[in-house]
Amino acid sequence: MITKAWRREVNTWRGENTHLNTIEDKIQADYWREMAIFVQRIMIKSAQIPVIRKHLLWEYEWESFDFSRLATVVIERVIERGNPFEWQEIVNFYGVEKISGIAERSTRLDQKHKNFTQVYLQSDFIHDLQRPESHSS
Repeated sequence: MITKAWRREVNTWRGENTHLNTIEDKIQADYWREMAIFVQRIMIKSAQIPVIRKHLLWEYEWESFDFSRLATVVIERVIERGNPFEWQEIVNFYGVEKISGIAERSTRLDQKHKNFTQVYLQSDFIHDLQRPESHSS
């Protein structure tokens, strides 16, 4: 039978973490790990989102809408039905390159909207500086 002292000694030789020897220590470590994940999720959800009219995304639940994961939907809707303020918001949030790429690859947008997007993004109508924390990943 392997004793705790022997296991602690072997772990020390291996250079492994020896402070998680008891069940209570492991439970506490798991608790703090889960708390860190929870805090990260809250921080992500509280991140600034583009200010657009809710009815552009009427079929989605607004409170749980993920603007990063559903960027294509948001960008296509603003291209089709957005006002200049909403265009500026998506440029600030996603960046010109991401919007341009999504517009080019879109199967939902017609050629008129794709052409307009390229012209509009190169125009002086988009004048605010992009936020440094742009979500163009």
